[in-house]
Formats: sequence, C-alpha cells, structure tokens
Amino acid sequence: MAKHDLISYKIKYKRTCEICIQANMTRKTFSKIERNINLLEIVHSDICELNDILTRRGNIYFRTFIDDYLNVYLMKYKDLAFQMFKNYKLEVENQKGKKIQILKSDRGGEYFSMDFSLFCEENGITHQTSAPYSLTK
Repeated sequence: MAKHDLISYKIKYKRTCEICIQANMTRKTFSKIERNINLLEIVHSDICELNDILTRRGNIYFRTFIDDYLNVYLMKYKDLAFQMFKNYKLEVENQKGKKIQILKSDRGGEYFSMDFSLFCEENGITHQTSAPYSLTK
C-alpha cells in the first residue's frame, strides 16, 4: 500500500520489521468533497419510534426530513406520515422557493399507499427507497 502511495509511514531505522512499519502507518486525509446537489433536491425521510416513551402530548413516533437541515415532527400514529409529508412539502417549498425533487426513504411502509404515489406523480417528486433500517446517514 505504501508503494502505491495509499498510506504513509515513518521509517526510523534502516532495518525495520514489517510489523513495526505497519504500527507506524497513518491514514491519508480525505480530500474535500463538494456537494453537487441543490436545496431540496434530495430529502431523506424516516419514522422512528420513541420506544414506548410518550411525550407530554402522547406522541410515540417522530418523523425526520433531512436535506441541508434536520426537521423533526412528533406524531401519535404512523398513519399520519403522508399528511405530515404534505405539510412539510408545503412549508419548505413556500419558505425556500424551491420544489422537492427526490424523497428517499426506507421500505418501512409509510410511503407505499396509492394516494402517496399519485401525490408524488402529480408534484413531480421521485420516490427512491433503500433497504429498511439503512438510512440515517
């Protein structure tokens, strides 16, 4: 790896054992990554349960919408997810003057109704899914 300049290491002595070389290896720093997406181009969303802990108003779940900012909304029931997404869409599009283009979610089931599919189609939103429990990054 050192030969291909993937790692760097310090040699203190002319005769250094392989284990000593490996012990002194350091990882190269990551290069700066520039984002090529615009505001609201991709919104990540998920529903999480509060593990049977109720909030003061009786909410059991919270819903996240993540773009450049994290938006968290409390919910009493999972079946409110679609209505909450419509409210979020209306709010952020009015505030930012941009349209949501892609919604990414896991296959948790909250976005698999025919009404949701029609809503996305009517509003030009692409719904992308990943494996369940693999988002939030």
